[in-house]
Amino acid sequence: MNRQEIVKIRRIHSKMDLTQYTIKAGHSRAKKPTNSLPHLSSSIQLSLIMPMIRLSTNIKLIDYSLTDPNLQEWAKNFSKFSATTLEYPEEVISVLVTQNETLTFKGTFDPAFLLTVSSPTSNPENNLKWSAAYFDHMKQTLGIADDRGFISFESPGKPYIGYKSTTLEELFKQK
Repeated sequence: MNRQEIVKIRRIHSKMDLTQYTIKAGHSRAKKPTNSLPHLSSSIQLSLIMPMIRLSTNIKLIDYSLTDPNLQEWAKNFSKFSATTLEYPEEVISVLVTQNETLTFKGTFDPAFLLTVSSPTSNPENNLKWSAAYFDHMKQTLGIADDRGFISFESPGKPYIGYKSTTLEELFKQK
């Protein structure tokens, strides 16, 4: 990786201003249709892989959702919300939504959630903003109060993320 690429990565990760880059068609920040980030080196593209969002809730979204009629629509909208909140293009975000009726919170089965946000840009300042946004989203879309869930923020390193049958650390070594 050369100095220019390192500067681009720092800029991407510090400001997360990706509007100057061409991203996949159909996403809100796309300037023109394309299938990748062609003018960014593959090492910069790999640095954008993430975040991973995992939500477990004890409610059936079809019964509780205030905004979407089914789980798949809710999950797609949650992906868009996460992209906006975390300031990433949606094409690099992975979302898993699990309905688990055995999830307890405060010893009851009242509506609750557990959310894990894994992102390389997780830090105390971002986590405060993201926490407020995600708790508000749970209240607005599912009616779950902010005292009925936990959010865990993670910032895994390259050796702990698998991609293309290896880890990001190994992929960066190959570049």
